[in-house]
Amino acid sequence: MKHVGLVGVSAVGAALCYQDLIIKCLKKFGTHPEVTLHTMPINQFSNSDLSKTGEVLMTSLTSLKNAGASVAALTANTTHYAVESIRDRLPLPLLDIVDLTVNQCRDEQFKKVTVLGTFVTMQFGLYEKKLSQYGIELVQPTLQEQEEIDRIISEELQEGIAKESSKEYINTVCKRVLDCDTEAIVLACTELPLISFEHPSIRFVNPNELLIDEIIRNCLDEEIKEETHEEEVQKDKGNFKSMSGFFKYHQQTDVSGILKKGIDELNLDHLDEALEHFEDATCLDPDDPEAHAWIAITLGSKMEESNALLKVKLLPKFEMAVQRCVELEAESLIVKRLTGTRLIKIPQEFGGSLEKGVAELEYCVNHGLKDPDIYKLISYTYLQLGDLKKSEQAFKLAEDQIYELSRG
Repeated sequence: MKHVGLVGVSAVGAALCYQDLIIKCLKKFGTHPEVTLHTMPINQFSNSDLSKTGEVLMTSLTSLKNAGASVAALTANTTHYAVESIRDRLPLPLLDIVDLTVNQCRDEQFKKVTVLGTFVTMQFGLYEKKLSQYGIELVQPTLQEQEEIDRIISEELQEGIAKESSKEYINTVCKRVLDCDTEAIVLACTELPLISFEHPSIRFVNPNELLIDEIIRNCLDEEIKEETHEEEVQKDKGNFKSMSGFFKYHQQTDVSGILKKGIDELNLDHLDEALEHFEDATCLDPDDPEAHAWIAITLGSKMEESNALLKVKLLPKFEMAVQRCVELEAESLIVKRLTGTRLIKIPQEFGGSLEKGVAELEYCVNHGLKDPDIYKLISYTYLQLGDLKKSEQAFKLAEDQIYELSRG
């Protein structure tokens, strides 16, 4: 990943941007880019003198460039007023949160939107001109409302304070502009997400989220971009299906119906919803091995998408689910596959073993349980063990399986 530079203005807004960027990357990639945050003293920013503000931004951008950043983002909406004064001198690419937000409103075909932010952002057209280019009308809060929202931002949110009374006030403003036919509310202040917005009839557009997504897209190498795009294209539907035939017992009808709902959610990559269904099934029949197997599979999928800390937290639940399967039907090929996966995926310090794990998977293959995923896991394991020949053989078998499935 490329080195990312963040220009801070207010400490809280910059910290939220930094935090959200790191967490989203950890969840998606298991790592994150190198990040440098540079913040000039807040008293050097002046909304009344945009040329001065522009030079302050240039100081931060130059520092980020010298630190090795190859792309930068400004973690504040209001100071985008000053960007035009330095645009022809930018030392490195600068992502524009205003353009990203306006483009999102255009793509969603909004006709009327309301922008919430500092008084300067709301009153002096930071968003209005660009929105009007796409025929989007700005529905303004009243002058009194703008002043109070600005006070909440400057006296509370920028100090990390989110009072319940302030939350209620801003939500009341949101409800009022809804009556003026606004279709979306733009949270055009990086501190506004400190307040939870709970109105089911309003679409909230969060520029912070749009900026984070754009930073991630711009910090990825081309190879990773292609891989990520391919994963997203293929992630629409999974191929999970009932595996009751691998267990020797009579499954209760009610349990079967709940498991089917869980499998449907799993195929949509709705892991939390799937897990809830599978846990409901074990409540109906605590001795149903397939239900416990699905819990283990879902927890394994969650671990794959989690950062290291969350993996450690999920590991005991995953271990318990696999152990319960072993207790109920140790000889099932599905259970052996889960056991093998467990031994491969968890660190040796926690009881993992690549050799024992791949032996369990080889047993499954030799007894008829063959699919691309099991061959890919075998290939990965042999690669870890340093047996390149066996790794290549397993990978070739995975490719053959994928080819056969595509023909079918």
